[in-house]
Amino acid sequence: MIKKFVPLFILVLFISTIAAQEVCPPFVQQAIERIGTSCVLTERNQACYGNGLIAVDPQPNVRLEPFDVAGDKVALMAVKALTLSPLNVDNNEWGLSVLQVQASLPDTLPGQNVTMIVSGDVSLENAGNAMEAFYFRGGIGAPGCASAPNGIVIQTPEGAGQVELTANNITFSLGSTLILETFDADGLQTRLDATETDAVEVADDATLLSYTLVEGSATLMLDDADTELAPLETSIIAIDKSGAVSVIASYPAPIEDFIASYGDILGVLPQRIDAELLTSNIGDTNGETRVTDGTCVAPTTGTWAVEIVSSDMSGCPEMGGAILDAMTSVSSQYLEFPDEFSVDALIALNPDMGAMGISTSEQLDTCTFRGTSIQESGISFQLTFTLQDENTILYDYNFNASMESFTCNAIINMKMTRTGD
Repeated sequence: MIKKFVPLFILVLFISTIAAQEVCPPFVQQAIERIGTSCVLTERNQACYGNGLIAVDPQPNVRLEPFDVAGDKVALMAVKALTLSPLNVDNNEWGLSVLQVQASLPDTLPGQNVTMIVSGDVSLENAGNAMEAFYFRGGIGAPGCASAPNGIVIQTPEGAGQVELTANNITFSLGSTLILETFDADGLQTRLDATETDAVEVADDATLLSYTLVEGSATLMLDDADTELAPLETSIIAIDKSGAVSVIASYPAPIEDFIASYGDILGVLPQRIDAELLTSNIGDTNGETRVTDGTCVAPTTGTWAVEIVSSDMSGCPEMGGAILDAMTSVSSQYLEFPDEFSVDALIALNPDMGAMGISTSEQLDTCTFRGTSIQESGISFQLTFTLQDENTILYDYNFNASMESFTCNAIINMKMTRTGD
């Protein structure tokens, strides 16, 4: 099997609740999966088109290139505002964009950026040079399905320390993953009722902003003092017309609803967050969920059969058939596995895999490992192994090509089962 592999980019996503999957149309998850490939080459201070209708308001005297095909990029310094479309099930529309922002990161770290995934009925106004400060408004109505939220997910690069970013004139210092949303008074009351939080009085002209620290550490500047954020706690801020800011409510994030809404999006961040670890780390003062301690049972060397569980070739009409043919041309292969599993060790034992050009590898959590390659030709790919036991591996591919002549996004989910020595 290894000799027949086509380089493909891999995604491992959160599993949303069954109810969420029943309500949301398939194109929502497909759109989220697609940004994991089409936007992977987004550079510092760029926005990448992901899905839906996105209106780009340019800075004065700036002419922008088209921004309507998955993988299209635009410089943030050239953007005055971005407005994304809300969910429209009838037209298969739902706005989705990825931003890579320098924020307060130094120029000496060019490969490190703050990742922002903007989804749904959201508008962003550039209040800085390149979105290191911004104003935003989110949709105030229900998004239409659980896993198509209206909000912004922000993640700072691992190991970069605290990074400053300003949203709606509120400065956050982040070493973490944060979610921002806005809503109206009716939405506030719905939130308070759902979480059994006492009602509060809010001025009619106030802007309501909620933030949830998913993991890591963060503070915000409030009343000239730093206020520390608690992991997996949602707080609501009221900003009146004079600019006065006050925290009006705080409550533990409803984990099941939270994962149903943002699980799939969190799954395509640079540092993927595992749903089970997220729930198990409630009360952990550090809130770290990116990489876990511990080990998994290593797969056993032998003959392994391969089965395609699912595939999405809708983003690759020209090459999709050829990719599937290549993946199914060999149904089994003898593979050697290391005693302590890693992508590098697996490639060392199976040299044919080295031809795939894996340049970086990482352990995402206890049982999940990723290999990545980004090529100058515009092709990028990942492979991810999720170890279930010594005889079973979920082995997923995701491939992206973004060139002048064509684009291709292909996603294939496979199951490997050991059938003999």
